[in-house]
Amino acid sequence: MAGISQSDNDNLTKESDEVHEMFCEQCDEHGAYAVACVFCVDCQEYMCDVCMVYHKRYLPGHTQQDKYTMPQDFCLEKCDNHQEKVIKYFCQKCNKFACAKCKQEDHKSCNLGHIPSLIHGNVLDVSSEMISLMDKIDNMSKTLDETKEKINQNFSKVLSQEKDAKSRIKQGIVEKKKNFKRKMDEVINAFDKRMDEIIAKLKEERHEKVTWLAEQKKIFERKLSEGVETVEFEIGKFVVADQAKLNALQQDCKEVTHDLKSLRYDLELKRNIGQLGNIFVTFKKMQPDIIKCQEKMKFLIENNKTSDYEIDSEDVSLTLEPNILTHSVFTIGKVVDSTDDKVAIIPNMDLILQSEEKPKLVTFSSLCVLSENKLVVASYKHNCLFIINDLTKITPANAVNLSSNPWGIKKITADQVSVTFPDARSVKFLTISAETMNLNPKSLRMGGNCYGIACTGEHLVVSFLYPAEIRVINFDGIVINHLVRPSDGRISFRSPLCITLNVDHSALYISDSETNTVTCMTLEGKVKAIYKDDQLTSPLHMAIDGTGLVYVCGRTSNNIHQLSSDLKKGIVLLDRHELTSPTSVAYCTKRKRLYVGIKNENIVKVFKIKTVQDVETFEQI
Repeated sequence: MAGISQSDNDNLTKESDEVHEMFCEQCDEHGAYAVACVFCVDCQEYMCDVCMVYHKRYLPGHTQQDKYTMPQDFCLEKCDNHQEKVIKYFCQKCNKFACAKCKQEDHKSCNLGHIPSLIHGNVLDVSSEMISLMDKIDNMSKTLDETKEKINQNFSKVLSQEKDAKSRIKQGIVEKKKNFKRKMDEVINAFDKRMDEIIAKLKEERHEKVTWLAEQKKIFERKLSEGVETVEFEIGKFVVADQAKLNALQQDCKEVTHDLKSLRYDLELKRNIGQLGNIFVTFKKMQPDIIKCQEKMKFLIENNKTSDYEIDSEDVSLTLEPNILTHSVFTIGKVVDSTDDKVAIIPNMDLILQSEEKPKLVTFSSLCVLSENKLVVASYKHNCLFIINDLTKITPANAVNLSSNPWGIKKITADQVSVTFPDARSVKFLTISAETMNLNPKSLRMGGNCYGIACTGEHLVVSFLYPAEIRVINFDGIVINHLVRPSDGRISFRSPLCITLNVDHSALYISDSETNTVTCMTLEGKVKAIYKDDQLTSPLHMAIDGTGLVYVCGRTSNNIHQLSSDLKKGIVLLDRHELTSPTSVAYCTKRKRLYVGIKNENIVKVFKIKTVQDVETFEQI
């Protein structure tokens, strides 16, 4: 067993030699010191003679013990929680010491024992606990000595391990460097071998590319020559037509000049003769001739216009991946006075929807631009939809066969469209991925022959026939509002087959193929304008560009009209010289392309709409 040092023994001796006497607790609370001479058994409190006198006076029934009989094993240690109080009690339940204040605050339900009383009554076996504690300390001291010896041994072990580890590290460094150099050589050798293989392969590919580019160069030069030849031929047609027109105007101009000279000669002759009566008669008789000359001059002025045309060219893009040159290098298109500015309408690459040797005659009832490179096309007659995934080149269209006839298509989101099925009296939704179209299970029952469709983002606007009406519905098929119904008496339609909304959804455009009109109204049903022109018959689908201009296809008038957003101004943008029986139209704002579906043809015609700043200046070919 570990022993106690001499200094520890001296301290214990000194502490045991000190004489402790109990002080008066009442005086101590008031900052005074007095020796305790009496102990109140009931209050368990030490008091001086003076305090006891007052204590007996107010509590005469309490039992006291004098200084010879009162508990002598008192404790003078201060309470941890109340430094002004001494420890008087021990709570066996909580195993804690307590002062008088602790007893009142923290141990109200506990049975606290007065420490001197507990010791005096042998309730606490202090001697046994003291001996047990001393033994425990001695055992801990022995264990501590053994631990110190092991610590000293570990010091030696640490130094030995350090030396051994450093030696192994040095040996490992040498070995690792040798291994690393070997592996590095292996990697370099493998890379050199792979590089030689790649270089050989690249040389082979380069030879193939050079051969392929030589072929493409021939194709390019041929298309360049064809493009120039086509453009020059078209320019020649413009020149011949304009020259013929100008020659006719020039001849008319000579005739009017001759007539005016003759009239003036007659007047001068009568004036020189001086017969006022003859002058008056001649003057009056000349009035019809003068009017005829004025009409001829007006005709000359109005028709003294030549054709404007714009030459457009596109650069050929060559990539590392083989591609086929399909578009023309040079194209030419006519220039017209648009409702906004002068624009050139330039024929672009036609989109072929079928690749069969003997394709069926397909009429495209509706077109929908889903993105700048993606177009969805509906064929009402053949119960199918087509999707073109790349509008920049000729690619086969993916077709989806349907159980009923689709008519109108409207974009809902970037990958979803809504489609009307008049015969099935329903609206269905299709999800379109990069390669496929999937018909969603959800279908809205319309309760009528639904044709035209538009979307505000929150609601659908649908037109009906038999009877003709226009409804606003939500995506659950519930009718929100009737914009047009046969019985309201405000405005009636006969055949509102097609509808569309402007960009901000503030105006709805309705084409009526029987009344040959295009109507603009608000989503509250208020009519804002109606467009009707002798050169527009059987109007069907419409498209809106980014500036709000409206494009309407006239099926039987064989043209495309461009209208202002308020329908107050309109021009014929394309006529029978560019297309025949257009049935559907769509516009891509980003690429400035106008897509037109033609009746009984398997192509979608594409026109580039180009603003022309100065039509008098053309690039030399």
